[in-house]
Amino acid sequence: MRGLHSFHVIVYTNFIIHVASLYFHMLSWNARRQVDVVALLAGLFLVVAFLVWALVLRTPKSCSDGILNQNELGVDCGGACSLVCETEVVPVSTLWSRVFRVRPGVYSAGSLLENPNISFHVENLRYSFKLYDVDNVLVVERTGTTFVNARERTAIFEGNIQTGERIPVRAFIEIAPPTWTRVVDKVAEPNLVVEEKKLTLDNKPRLEATLRNSGVQDYFDIDVVALVSDDNGNVVAMSKTFVNSLLQGGARRLTFTWDDQFPSVPSAISLYPRIDRTKSGI
Repeated sequence: MRGLHSFHVIVYTNFIIHVASLYFHMLSWNARRQVDVVALLAGLFLVVAFLVWALVLRTPKSCSDGILNQNELGVDCGGACSLVCETEVVPVSTLWSRVFRVRPGVYSAGSLLENPNISFHVENLRYSFKLYDVDNVLVVERTGTTFVNARERTAIFEGNIQTGERIPVRAFIEIAPPTWTRVVDKVAEPNLVVEEKKLTLDNKPRLEATLRNSGVQDYFDIDVVALVSDDNGNVVAMSKTFVNSLLQGGARRLTFTWDDQFPSVPSAISLYPRIDRTKSGI
């Protein structure tokens, strides 16, 4: 039946072409010229229409075509796209920033950031610590990049900042506009437990603690940031260490040291283990 239908289409098409040819030869020369012009314009129109169809309409919709299509909330963001529109997210907030004296001419800086978004994270967050003196004059600037997991409070630390003879008294952190990414696979947070914290106060304070993996999987590349606070909640010291791997059920003893006494009496210790879950899906 399908072959018979195709045969009928061919016969009817040939018949129409034959009738049109006879009608064309019956026309006068001027009429034929008009028909030729109309045919040429019609052909050009068809060519343009085909190009539009081939280049635009027929092109598969994607999240990198620069066109607001699919169910996107903005151009190439939101909806089916992993890239997140600015209107979908709450900005990363800075809870505090501090500068810490290590020894004369050497300082460190730290900040506590919070990402309140449940479904969005940042793979590469660019930031800049700016240290100012008592006259609010910039002493030095230190830039870096880090990750920000979804719905997480995270501590950022930069050490060994050389200031020469100038003395910084305050630090500010500037965060570049981030590129947000949607969390595709939501999994449980790493089950890391900090135990047995012990702070020894002398001319060179020392903090020891145990980091235990109570989860069911192995973890790798763990940053651990330590904060020491006084009775008023002010962070008086900060440091960071790195753990290459922590296998399931394993534990690792952590040690943090400082070259100088704390400016006030410490009363609280907080440790922030940091695992990049933006790329690995951990």
